[in-house]
Amino acid sequence: MPVSKKQVAPNLILQGTVYHMRMWHKGREIWRTLRTRSLTIARRRLAIERARILTGGVLVDEAAVPLDDLIERFRDERVADLKQSTQRSYRERLAEFVRWAGDNGLSDAGDVTTDLLVAYRRARAKKTSAVTADSDMRPVRAAFSYAHRLGWIQANPFDRMPRPPRRAKVEKRILTMGEIERVIAAARGPLQSIVRIAAFSGLRRGELLNLRWKDVDRERGFIHVVNRPPHFTVKTCETRSVPLAAHLREHLPKPRRGRVYPETRRGDVVSARVQRVFKKAKIGGSLHLFRHSWLTYLLLCGYPLAQVMAWAGHSQITTTQGYLHVRQQVAKKDVEAFRQAFGV
Repeated sequence: MPVSKKQVAPNLILQGTVYHMRMWHKGREIWRTLRTRSLTIARRRLAIERARILTGGVLVDEAAVPLDDLIERFRDERVADLKQSTQRSYRERLAEFVRWAGDNGLSDAGDVTTDLLVAYRRARAKKTSAVTADSDMRPVRAAFSYAHRLGWIQANPFDRMPRPPRRAKVEKRILTMGEIERVIAAARGPLQSIVRIAAFSGLRRGELLNLRWKDVDRERGFIHVVNRPPHFTVKTCETRSVPLAAHLREHLPKPRRGRVYPETRRGDVVSARVQRVFKKAKIGGSLHLFRHSWLTYLLLCGYPLAQVMAWAGHSQITTTQGYLHVRQQVAKKDVEAFRQAFGV
């Protein structure tokens, strides 16, 4: 069935429910989607596209680009291609920047200067931390770089913004087998099962909390890590199978339908509870430290690098290779104890 077309203004066409631009320039017809169902936004985007075409790709009047429209275009055209968890992160951080800009009277892209970006980063660092502030700036930097590359703005204010200093990477320590057992013993209820599975399967937090019973193959001894968009997407967007040691099968909750750990839905809450368990056991650590230790023990046990990479779900082998260079001395008895517990 053909989609209806309706001209609502000069150069502005409504095709179905989405607005498009149609104009002639130098004897050639130009047809572009404006990626919106809003007439107000469509008119703004039409003005931007017309100006960009008529000026050969460079907008003469930078103030013609509203800041919120620039951010929205970037979200529609670039962020939508990212995986679900990254999309959420980008949208939240971009929305935070737009709120800050509005509170400070910034409405147009041309109003944003390098000094203002430095002030925004400083404000975010006071509320969170310097590391989080740097992370908050990445989506904003990407949006302005994209806009500048397409000619929506004349200059990119990030070009003159000093890059954050490189921080020395702090090497995570490795849990001894005795420490792992102490943390497991300090946990109670479903949390004890989560801690035990994390220690001997290397699953990430989101993978643990979104694990379903149909993903657990008790007979063959495997856990299948599966994508379930839009609710959950594996970090590398690829499914994989991880060995399930025999002793872990005994400590899983009683089988039922749905999720293995339905009582624990919020990842930040689970991480906080695990940290309290570490504190109770008088050991410094976090949920992710189990994965770090698991990967290191696998390589120390002599498992092939490619196999460990597949079990870990790394997209690049260089990530797995990083666990080969461990400065911490690991006792042979711990390596042997892990080998027996892992049981593969």
